[in-house]
Amino acid sequence: MERPAHMASQAAAPVSGKDRRLHVSTARIMVYALLIAVVFFTFSYTLAWGHKVDLMASQSSTDTFKNLNLETIDGDVVTSENLKDARVTLFNVWGTTCAPCVQELPILEELTHSYAPGEIQLFGMLEDSLDSRGGVVQAHLDTAKNYLTKAGATYPTLVLDEPTYAFVKTSVVGTPTTFFVDSEGNIVHVVTGANSLDGWKEQVDIALSNLS
Repeated sequence: MERPAHMASQAAAPVSGKDRRLHVSTARIMVYALLIAVVFFTFSYTLAWGHKVDLMASQSSTDTFKNLNLETIDGDVVTSENLKDARVTLFNVWGTTCAPCVQELPILEELTHSYAPGEIQLFGMLEDSLDSRGGVVQAHLDTAKNYLTKAGATYPTLVLDEPTYAFVKTSVVGTPTTFFVDSEGNIVHVVTGANSLDGWKEQVDIALSNLS
């Protein structure tokens, strides 16, 4: 049976092998271009953020605690003036995914009650309170609050800002890490790793003996 003339004229012309190869080549070029753009953007952003972190760290590494001005996870403010409340202040850098950090929270709480008032004080510093763009991760703050409550830990935990984030990322090789700071904001002792109560007392005594 013959096809009507008007239907024959509307029939699609067959795609030649040459045209098919051209379409495939064009699609591949577009995919490659997109991949290159994504890689370039990711590399540029990572490089820029890394440079930003290095720059902030170089500006703040020696003055991090001298220029302290951070909020706690409960919304209070802690500044370098608070360092004058004790001979030595411990800044315990910890993270919500660090099991040893979480396990020693009650030990650190007990440590704060093991010395006479004015000898030591303790602040937590939540290492994963910010994301790589400098934004606060509320889910991590909520998890930290839960851990602290379960541990009975009453000492303040600080939310990082960009300069302290840079300091932590370039100065801390592993969590937990604890910085011992004098009343003027100078770092007098550093301990990496968790400890028993007796072990922490030994480290505090070393820090106190390092004071001029």
